[in-house]
Amino acid sequence: MGEEKKETAKNENLGSAVILIVFIFIGVVLIFGIFFSGPRADTLSCKDSKRSIAINRDLYSLCFNRETRQPYWVLQILDQRSFKSSQSGSPKDYLQDPEIPKSEQASEMEYKHSHWVMGNFLFPFSKQDEELSGESSQDQYLFSVTSPQDPNFHKGYWEKLRDRVKTLSMKDRMLFNNHVAVLSGPLFLSKDGRTNKGILGENQIPIPTYFFQVIAPTTNANDIEAYIVPNEEISEAVSLDDFKVSIKEFEKKTKIKGVESIANDLQVIVPVPM
Repeated sequence: MGEEKKETAKNENLGSAVILIVFIFIGVVLIFGIFFSGPRADTLSCKDSKRSIAINRDLYSLCFNRETRQPYWVLQILDQRSFKSSQSGSPKDYLQDPEIPKSEQASEMEYKHSHWVMGNFLFPFSKQDEELSGESSQDQYLFSVTSPQDPNFHKGYWEKLRDRVKTLSMKDRMLFNNHVAVLSGPLFLSKDGRTNKGILGENQIPIPTYFFQVIAPTTNANDIEAYIVPNEEISEAVSLDDFKVSIKEFEKKTKIKGVESIANDLQVIVPVPM
């Protein structure tokens, strides 16, 4: 009987080890899968080939609006490692996107001697993300992921909005590496009777009246936060809640459908140690 118990215990331990190995293998496959395939944005609206260009890269996806010559939206999945890197650069550091005709996007010359500054919708790539994906750091410095911003908004409330993403990515960081999906872009909603704040450069880049940011901090679509903020100087004392909108209102104003699907992208992420 003693030998049988030992054998049974041995088999149970072996079975547990196999299950653990399988679980780790699946986790690794899923982790690599999200980096190499990028966030899945298939259900987000970007289907009009005449007016938009869908681009999927390893670490982000975007829908480029050929009419406004800037992104319709940019989708990225990130974690707290993205905030350990810094992202800075002037227009001369950026390149035009090779997948978009040059005449349909901004260039360094658009911003030269302009009042407007360039706002990048991406958060910095972490070194680990770059290594896992093989993504070039230059891919975060393309005009296709930028829009003109009011300089006071850019250095003020825009940073406050992005800090909200950082806060959510740091949540429960002692337990696991928290991932957050972020969807952001420009809007041309009527403001003071106009749908833009002017035109930038020879390529005729319209200046957005608003910007949006949608944050999915968990796989639960009910946790999604959506904000629509005017492209102008805003006191940082103003609460983000003043610009928070429901998903229904967001989709109505932006015409972007399938927003709740960005929470589904997080389901393939397996928390890994820092």
